[in-house]
Amino acid sequence: MRTWILALVVSGAAIAHGDPDEKIVEAYQLPEGLAYRDFRVARSIGTTPDEHRGALILERCNSERCNVKRISLYPSETVYVLGLVDLAGATGPFLDRIVWEGHPPLTTPARMIHPALVVRHGSEQSDVITVLSLERGRVEPTVFSIVVRARLGGGAGQMTSLRFERTGSTKMLSIISTEELRSGDRRACLPPTPVETRWHFEGERYVASALVPDDRRGC
Repeated sequence: MRTWILALVVSGAAIAHGDPDEKIVEAYQLPEGLAYRDFRVARSIGTTPDEHRGALILERCNSERCNVKRISLYPSETVYVLGLVDLAGATGPFLDRIVWEGHPPLTTPARMIHPALVVRHGSEQSDVITVLSLERGRVEPTVFSIVVRARLGGGAGQMTSLRFERTGSTKMLSIISTEELRSGDRRACLPPTPVETRWHFEGERYVASALVPDDRRGC
Protein backbone atom coordinates (compact mmCIF):
# COMPACT_ATOMS: atom_id res chain seq x y z
CA MET A 1 0.00 0.00 0.00
CA ARG A 2 1.36 3.40 -0.98
CA THR A 3 1.74 6.00 1.76
CA TRP A 4 0.98 9.65 1.06
CA ILE A 5 2.74 12.22 3.18
CA LEU A 6 1.75 15.87 3.28
CA ALA A 7 4.44 17.53 5.36
CA LEU A 8 4.78 21.13 6.43
CA VAL A 9 8.26 22.31 5.57
CA VAL A 10 8.62 26.01 6.36
CA SER A 11 6.63 29.20 6.83
CA GLY A 12 7.31 32.92 6.85
CA ALA A 13 9.91 32.94 4.06
CA ALA A 14 10.16 35.55 1.32
CA ILE A 15 9.01 34.47 -2.11
CA ALA A 16 11.67 33.87 -4.73
CA HIS A 17 9.55 34.69 -7.78
CA GLY A 18 6.24 36.36 -8.62
CA ASP A 19 4.90 39.40 -6.75
CA PRO A 20 7.79 40.89 -4.70
CA ASP A 21 5.30 41.91 -1.97
CA GLU A 22 4.20 38.31 -1.43
CA LYS A 23 5.50 36.23 1.44
CA ILE A 24 5.41 32.47 1.79
CA VAL A 25 3.13 31.68 4.74
CA GLU A 26 3.07 27.89 4.39
CA ALA A 27 5.20 25.44 2.42
CA TYR A 28 4.58 21.74 1.97
CA GLN A 29 6.32 18.72 0.51
CA LEU A 30 4.22 16.33 -1.54
CA PRO A 31 4.80 12.59 -2.02
CA GLU A 32 7.09 11.33 -4.78
CA GLY A 33 5.56 10.34 -8.10
CA LEU A 34 3.27 13.35 -8.52
CA ALA A 35 3.44 16.22 -11.01
CA TYR A 36 4.90 18.48 -8.31
CA ARG A 37 7.13 17.87 -5.31
CA ASP A 38 6.55 21.11 -3.40
CA PHE A 39 3.78 23.62 -3.04
CA ARG A 40 3.61 26.91 -1.18
CA VAL A 41 0.90 29.30 -0.06
CA ALA A 42 1.86 32.92 -0.75
CA ARG A 43 0.09 36.00 0.61
CA SER A 44 0.34 39.76 0.24
CA ILE A 45 -1.68 41.90 2.65
CA GLY A 46 -3.25 45.09 1.30
CA THR A 47 -4.58 48.08 3.21
CA THR A 48 -8.16 46.81 2.74
CA PRO A 49 -9.53 43.24 2.51
CA ASP A 50 -10.23 43.75 -1.21
CA GLU A 51 -6.51 44.31 -1.75
CA HIS A 52 -5.38 41.08 -0.09
CA ARG A 53 -3.87 38.65 -2.57
CA GLY A 54 -3.09 34.96 -2.37
CA ALA A 55 -1.56 32.33 -4.59
CA LEU A 56 -0.51 28.70 -4.68
CA ILE A 57 2.89 27.91 -6.13
CA LEU A 58 3.46 24.33 -7.33
CA GLU A 59 7.02 23.31 -8.17
CA ARG A 60 9.13 20.35 -9.25
CA CYS A 61 12.86 20.74 -9.83
CA ASN A 62 15.55 18.49 -11.20
CA SER A 63 19.26 19.07 -11.82
CA GLU A 64 18.55 21.09 -14.98
CA ARG A 65 15.32 23.03 -14.55
CA CYS A 66 12.27 23.76 -12.41
CA ASN A 67 8.67 23.37 -13.49
CA VAL A 68 6.67 26.05 -11.65
CA LYS A 69 2.94 26.82 -11.73
CA ARG A 70 1.46 29.83 -9.95
CA ILE A 71 -2.30 29.83 -9.34
CA SER A 72 -3.82 33.11 -8.18
CA LEU A 73 -6.57 32.79 -5.58
CA TYR A 74 -9.47 35.24 -5.24
CA PRO A 75 -10.90 36.01 -2.79
CA SER A 76 -7.99 35.26 -0.49
CA GLU A 77 -8.40 36.94 2.89
CA THR A 78 -8.24 33.37 4.18
CA VAL A 79 -6.51 30.37 2.57
CA TYR A 80 -6.84 26.86 4.02
CA VAL A 81 -5.19 23.76 2.60
CA LEU A 82 -7.78 21.01 3.22
CA GLY A 83 -5.73 18.08 1.92
CA LEU A 84 -5.66 15.45 -0.83
CA VAL A 85 -8.60 13.83 -2.57
CA ASP A 86 -8.84 11.03 -5.16
CA LEU A 87 -10.85 12.20 -8.19
CA ALA A 88 -11.19 8.57 -9.29
CA GLY A 89 -11.77 7.09 -5.84
CA ALA A 90 -14.79 6.45 -3.62
CA THR A 91 -18.16 8.17 -4.00
CA GLY A 92 -19.87 10.15 -1.25
CA PRO A 93 -19.70 13.62 0.34
CA PHE A 94 -16.78 15.60 -1.08
CA LEU A 95 -15.32 16.77 2.22
CA ASP A 96 -15.50 13.25 3.67
CA ARG A 97 -13.16 12.02 0.91
CA ILE A 98 -10.31 14.37 1.82
CA VAL A 99 -7.59 12.28 3.45
CA TRP A 100 -5.90 15.05 5.42
CA GLU A 101 -7.16 18.06 7.34
CA GLY A 102 -5.46 20.34 9.82
CA HIS A 103 -1.77 20.92 10.38
CA PRO A 104 0.87 18.48 9.12
CA PRO A 105 2.90 16.40 9.40
CA LEU A 106 0.48 13.53 8.95
CA THR A 107 0.86 10.19 7.20
CA THR A 108 -2.28 8.60 5.75
CA PRO A 109 -2.31 5.21 4.04
CA ALA A 110 -4.22 5.60 0.79
CA ARG A 111 -4.28 4.20 -2.72
CA MET A 112 -4.99 7.17 -4.97
CA ILE A 113 -5.62 6.84 -8.70
CA HIS A 114 -5.92 10.55 -9.51
CA PRO A 115 -4.70 12.61 -6.54
CA ALA A 116 -5.66 16.27 -6.29
CA LEU A 117 -5.04 19.08 -3.83
CA VAL A 118 -8.07 20.84 -2.25
CA VAL A 119 -7.89 24.45 -1.05
CA ARG A 120 -10.60 26.63 0.50
CA HIS A 121 -10.10 30.37 0.17
CA GLY A 122 -12.37 33.30 0.76
CA SER A 123 -13.42 36.50 2.44
CA GLU A 124 -16.18 37.77 4.69
CA GLN A 125 -18.49 37.75 1.67
CA SER A 126 -17.74 34.37 0.08
CA ASP A 127 -15.74 31.13 0.19
CA VAL A 128 -14.43 29.14 -2.78
CA ILE A 129 -13.19 25.56 -3.05
CA THR A 130 -10.48 25.04 -5.68
CA VAL A 131 -9.20 21.61 -6.74
CA LEU A 132 -5.78 21.17 -8.36
CA SER A 133 -4.79 17.95 -10.10
CA LEU A 134 -1.41 16.48 -9.14
CA GLU A 135 -1.37 14.05 -12.07
CA ARG A 136 1.74 14.15 -14.25
CA GLY A 137 1.48 15.50 -17.79
CA ARG A 138 -1.35 17.95 -17.12
CA VAL A 139 -1.00 21.41 -18.69
CA GLU A 140 -3.02 23.32 -16.07
CA PRO A 141 -3.45 22.00 -12.53
CA THR A 142 -6.76 23.74 -11.73
CA VAL A 143 -9.57 21.32 -12.58
CA PHE A 144 -12.48 22.63 -10.52
CA SER A 145 -13.44 25.79 -8.64
CA ILE A 146 -16.80 26.76 -7.14
CA VAL A 147 -18.29 29.24 -4.68
CA VAL A 148 -19.57 27.27 -1.67
CA ARG A 149 -20.72 30.20 0.49
CA ALA A 150 -21.87 33.70 -0.41
CA ARG A 151 -23.52 36.53 1.49
CA LEU A 152 -26.25 38.23 -0.50
CA GLY A 153 -28.20 41.43 0.08
CA GLY A 154 -30.75 41.74 2.86
CA GLY A 155 -29.16 39.08 5.01
CA ALA A 156 -29.75 36.34 2.44
CA GLY A 157 -27.09 33.82 1.53
CA GLN A 158 -26.06 30.94 -0.71
CA MET A 159 -24.62 27.63 0.47
CA THR A 160 -23.34 24.91 -1.88
CA SER A 161 -22.51 21.34 -0.88
CA LEU A 162 -20.56 18.86 -3.01
CA ARG A 163 -20.56 15.11 -3.41
CA PHE A 164 -18.88 12.55 -5.68
CA GLU A 165 -20.88 10.16 -7.87
CA ARG A 166 -19.82 7.61 -10.44
CA THR A 167 -21.37 7.95 -13.88
CA GLY A 168 -21.20 4.99 -16.25
CA SER A 169 -17.82 3.33 -16.70
CA THR A 170 -15.67 6.49 -16.72
CA LYS A 171 -12.59 6.49 -14.48
CA MET A 172 -13.11 10.00 -13.15
CA LEU A 173 -15.87 10.69 -10.65
CA SER A 174 -18.60 13.22 -11.34
CA ILE A 175 -19.12 16.08 -8.88
CA ILE A 176 -22.67 17.02 -7.87
CA SER A 177 -23.10 20.55 -6.50
CA THR A 178 -26.27 21.36 -4.55
CA GLU A 179 -26.97 25.07 -4.21
CA GLU A 180 -29.33 26.38 -1.56
CA LEU A 181 -30.52 29.98 -1.30
CA ARG A 182 -31.49 31.21 2.14
CA SER A 183 -33.71 34.20 2.81
CA GLY A 184 -32.72 36.92 5.24
CA ASP A 185 -36.18 36.63 6.78
CA ARG A 186 -37.12 32.96 7.08
CA ARG A 187 -40.56 33.87 8.40
CA ALA A 188 -41.53 35.55 5.12
CA CYS A 189 -41.75 32.48 2.87
CA LEU A 190 -40.53 28.95 2.30
CA PRO A 191 -36.88 28.44 1.31
CA PRO A 192 -36.37 27.88 -2.45
CA THR A 193 -35.91 24.33 -3.71
CA PRO A 194 -32.17 23.42 -3.86
CA VAL A 195 -30.68 23.31 -7.37
CA GLU A 196 -28.29 20.53 -8.40
CA THR A 197 -25.63 20.65 -11.11
CA ARG A 198 -23.67 17.64 -12.35
CA TRP A 199 -20.03 18.22 -13.33
CA HIS A 200 -18.09 15.69 -15.38
CA PHE A 201 -14.40 15.56 -16.26
CA GLU A 202 -13.74 16.57 -19.86
CA GLY A 203 -10.31 17.29 -21.29
CA GLU A 204 -8.43 19.31 -18.69
CA ARG A 205 -11.14 20.10 -16.12
CA TYR A 206 -14.63 19.56 -14.78
CA VAL A 207 -17.46 21.08 -16.83
CA ALA A 208 -21.19 21.32 -16.11
CA SER A 209 -22.96 18.51 -17.93
CA ALA A 210 -26.48 18.51 -16.48
CA LEU A 211 -28.12 21.71 -15.31
CA VAL A 212 -31.43 21.37 -13.52
CA PRO A 213 -33.87 24.09 -14.72
CA ASP A 214 -33.93 26.92 -12.18
CA ASP A 215 -37.64 26.89 -11.36
CA ARG A 216 -37.19 27.50 -7.66
CA ARG A 217 -40.18 28.52 -5.62
CA GLY A 218 -40.17 30.49 -2.41
CA CYS A 219 -37.85 33.29 -1.33
